[in-house]
Amino acid sequence: MDDGSVTADGKRLAFRQWTPQHSVYIADLEANETRISTPRELTPTKNKNYLSSWVADSKAVVFSSAGCGHLAAV
Repeated sequence: MDDGSVTADGKRLAFRQWTPQHSVYIADLEANETRISTPRELTPTKNKNYLSSWVADSKAVVFSSAGCGHLAAV
């Protein structure tokens, strides 16, 4: 797990899980930010997806993907 990003209000977390493939996941922060809920996979493909950050209103994350053979911002 790496490339972690937390929303401005500290309630949600996004991170990248990497093995031979890279996926972006999101989870809610619980128990005074000491635990996370069960992570949910955000990216539909298991290609090279790279997390960047949350947008200002915390309703979306910014990531890039090389799943189509070239790096593209999503």
